[in-house]
Amino acid sequence: MKKIDGDKFYIRVGRRIQKVRCEKNLTREDVARNTNISVKFLYEIESGTKGFNVNILYKIAKELDVSCDYLLGYCSIGRICQEQCMDDVITMFDKDELPNVRKVLDILCQFSELRQKSTKLLEE
Repeated sequence: MKKIDGDKFYIRVGRRIQKVRCEKNLTREDVARNTNISVKFLYEIESGTKGFNVNILYKIAKELDVSCDYLLGYCSIGRICQEQCMDDVITMFDKDELPNVRKVLDILCQFSELRQKSTKLLEE
């Protein structure tokens, strides 16, 4: 993935982390200590000035008792909030990676359709 100046994706995720942390009345110090990262690094994540890896995201999500997909901008029902971050996610990839991204998105859409169909069948 390519780095984008003023990465909107990281800013949005950081704001969501900060919002959840504040809603749960947790300090940065609490979360940093329990996730084994520095307070400064957590501040940089929340402000969108630093990125993070999957391991860090998982630790933060676990500490905040939310799912990683929620912190990444997915709706509570599991669909990505297109108006919030789909464009930001797509722009994170280099042009040569886009065919694979499209394949993954197609598979996810097919899976979602199959899941909806199976849920309807079970309800009948």
